[in-house]
Amino acid sequence: MNTHATSKLAKICALTVIALILLCVVWESIGAPIHPLSEGFPWLAIKGVLLLPLVPRLWRVERRAFQILTLLILLYFTEGCVRAFSDINFASRAYAWGEIVLSLIIFVWANKVARALRTANAVARERKPRPKGWTQLGMYLYAILLVLVGMSFVYTPDGTESTVFHQIVWLIRIGFVVFNLVLVVRLIQNGRAKAAQDQHSYIK
Repeated sequence: MNTHATSKLAKICALTVIALILLCVVWESIGAPIHPLSEGFPWLAIKGVLLLPLVPRLWRVERRAFQILTLLILLYFTEGCVRAFSDINFASRAYAWGEIVLSLIIFVWANKVARALRTANAVARERKPRPKGWTQLGMYLYAILLVLVGMSFVYTPDGTESTVFHQIVWLIRIGFVVFNLVLVVRLIQNGRAKAAQDQHSYIK
């Protein structure tokens, strides 16, 4: 696969990821949510936003982003399979099948792009410095928050929990949302800085 075809497929894959994000948000908010909006904020809609920080990197055709995507997308595929055969609501099952189809398409395309970029990025990867300590710490913190948020949704309260427990759960969820917002802002800032640098180099 040539560079132009790889870049085109990568951008199509990024658009498909955006489609999956929108499907998850609509599904868990107004489409067929497990809990109606009258009972509170649809927290399960956040599962779609988890992929949002990857979209700019996918659009820039970064191989590491596609490698991460191939792992994360399996979670969406698994959830789609479970809910497609367990949900009672027909609309919810339809959304689950949509999630399955999009997840499979993304998985195949992401693997194809990652393999195509393997040789092209080999030299650049060797010359590229290792991530800074703060970057690695942020990655670990994001993974921990992701696990804690997932556990907070899977756990079914039995009414014996203390007020402090519920406050901690809410702090974890709010912290995860804030962390994602910070990531999005940093990605936008880095993208603008890179664009300005490229424009300055082009003028020279």
